[in-house]
Amino acid sequence: MRQFDSVTVEKVKPTDLPQTTKPGADTIIRTESDELPKPVTKEGLRKIVEHLDKHVVQVVSVQTPPKPYRQVPMVHHGHALWVTPPNGGAPVLVSPLSWLREADEVFILPQKVAGEVDVETSWKSRRRSLASVTAGNKGEKWLDKHRDKLVAVEPHRPDKHRNLVILLPDEGQITAPSTGIELFDYENKALFRLYGFSPFFGKSLTQTTMKPTHPEDRALAFYWQTAYPAILGAPLVSQDGKLVAINTFRHPKKEKLFLAIPTGAIASYLTPDEESEDDKKQ
Repeated sequence: MRQFDSVTVEKVKPTDLPQTTKPGADTIIRTESDELPKPVTKEGLRKIVEHLDKHVVQVVSVQTPPKPYRQVPMVHHGHALWVTPPNGGAPVLVSPLSWLREADEVFILPQKVAGEVDVETSWKSRRRSLASVTAGNKGEKWLDKHRDKLVAVEPHRPDKHRNLVILLPDEGQITAPSTGIELFDYENKALFRLYGFSPFFGKSLTQTTMKPTHPEDRALAFYWQTAYPAILGAPLVSQDGKLVAINTFRHPKKEKLFLAIPTGAIASYLTPDEESEDDKKQ
């Protein structure tokens, strides 16, 4: 007979669960909007790029494999976003939890030195490995070379149900912007165009698409399916620059699909019903 050394039971409140709808339901297109879409202009897109470039931060995750594996740090590069909470408070630096959960160290690369650091990604080398879509392939040497330019951050309020975490830099290390990326009003507006943005792809927008259904796998039904290849926290925005979703990882069974955290989950995470235990301790 199989035996278990330990069994743990976790109590989950309904408010802890991510917001979603049944697979196959309409998740994005809304008909209640009384606003007609405005034609997107070249100048409008340029302003969105400028805004996103100031609010999308490069993140570096460092994880040393457990023994008996070779103790060489694995270095991955992703994104964090300065997002304005729905209540209009100070912007918060947010990233997906899944790629940072097991990290030994997490850093951000300040924008003022980002241009001095060469981050080689699979988008440039055209490799297709999930782990290297936005991961540097020089590992320990890259980290030793650029460590003095990195700023350590502390993961705060990890939420495994919504797959989100807040990154807190030490006081005085990073100056937060006065405003962040606003959330798309998915309940009252229709989404007509969708763009992806990643500093690893350059200062430009990539027009992309999102399927109106959830993944068939029940374990992944929380996510929206996108065609945008940048992962590990890259933002997906509307044509007015509002945050629609946050890309997380590639679909494990479909190479050309990528999974994103929905707007509703981001909004509920940034407006908790009550203080968490970590907040109360502070």
